[in-house]
Amino acid sequence: KVLMDYSFVDCHCHISATEFQQAMSLQVFINPPSCSLLLIFTFTFFSRSFPDLVAPCLGLHPLQAGGGSGRRSVKLQDLDAALPHFYSHRDRLVAIGEIGLDFTPWCAPTQQDRDDQMRVFVRQLEVAKDLRPASEDRLIQLIPLEHVCLETDSPALGPHRHERNEPANIALSCCYVAKVKGLSPETVRLVTTQNAYRLFSRARLEYQK
Repeated sequence: KVLMDYSFVDCHCHISATEFQQAMSLQVFINPPSCSLLLIFTFTFFSRSFPDLVAPCLGLHPLQAGGGSGRRSVKLQDLDAALPHFYSHRDRLVAIGEIGLDFTPWCAPTQQDRDDQMRVFVRQLEVAKDLRPASEDRLIQLIPLEHVCLETDSPALGPHRHERNEPANIALSCCYVAKVKGLSPETVRLVTTQNAYRLFSRARLEYQK
């Protein structure tokens, strides 16, 4: 039996597809009624109609519409035309996608096609890295503080490049989350600490004395 009594997150769908155009309404997201969708990551800006439900993503697929019903391999010129949209919507995007590689022979028959796909893919990864702070802020805003725990992942991800990270830098993460959420660092510290002890209940018994 498939459990449908909880909220779900659909991490990949195309609700702007023509198949949905005739009946695009809230019913699409709650059919059957027992399946409650908490959040949808979709590759469209349809999120304006359902801002609390649809999280917008943007990316250039490796295969683009060609002549007639066919498809062709993506070109660098396609990305050049799309890049302004990445940056003009950077404050709303939660992810860069759908991107990747697709070497289907009849769509990408030549080595040049495959090389172009790789260049477009790499450049989009670079764009994702460049836009990452804005995307992280958006995700921090979406996630309730009661569901957040802090970590440093030290010694990786130091405050500066080639600088060793340390557990003491957890305060930096705390202050960043507080800034994005418009809360005091003390509130974030208290709530995330309670979250961690709730998640790791044995730690609460052994160490919180």
